[in-house]
Amino acid sequence: MKKHTQPVGRPRGFDETKVLKKVMELFWSRGYEGTGLADIISSTGLAKGSLYKTFGNKQNMYIQALSLYEKLYVDSAFKALTDNSCCPETRVIEFLCEPMKALTKKKDRKGCFLCNASADRADIDQEIQTLVQRGYAKLSKALQINITNLNCDIAPDIVIKKAEALLAIYSGLQVMARSGVEKKRMQAAIDGGLLILQINTDT
Repeated sequence: MKKHTQPVGRPRGFDETKVLKKVMELFWSRGYEGTGLADIISSTGLAKGSLYKTFGNKQNMYIQALSLYEKLYVDSAFKALTDNSCCPETRVIEFLCEPMKALTKKKDRKGCFLCNASADRADIDQEIQTLVQRGYAKLSKALQINITNLNCDIAPDIVIKKAEALLAIYSGLQVMARSGVEKKRMQAAIDGGLLILQINTDT
């Protein structure tokens, strides 16, 4: 009987996606500089050689972790924002309230990995900058769809401005949650964001 052998170059005995999720959680909560190789080894239970063989160096791990975040969270947010089972205003409200919900219900202060990466590495790494910009573009597009659905007569340039303003508020809320800003200030920012949904073509 022919003996089955592991294909050359394939890692043995672990699920790459599950391991990458653990790496993602570390970078998401601690940032690039705050996450050492020892932390990754401890969290994943893998040796340095196995990690490097599968994912490359720390920089490559960070990039792959951010890509996974885009697939799991950014794409999920896009889907929720374009779900026609509820009205556009409700979808945007849910989006803006998500940072507050994470903080209140889950005591989650990690913020948004996309937002964190923007401040952490996007200014010094072109590939990370590209990933961050792509993620923001997806969210902006989803917000534009909702704003247009609220009023199909609104000018395209105003749609873009309102979407970018809402996205900026959302990003700020994520930073506020991570920074421990009091909830009433976060709520004030949410309320300000909702004012943007009031259609005014002269804005």
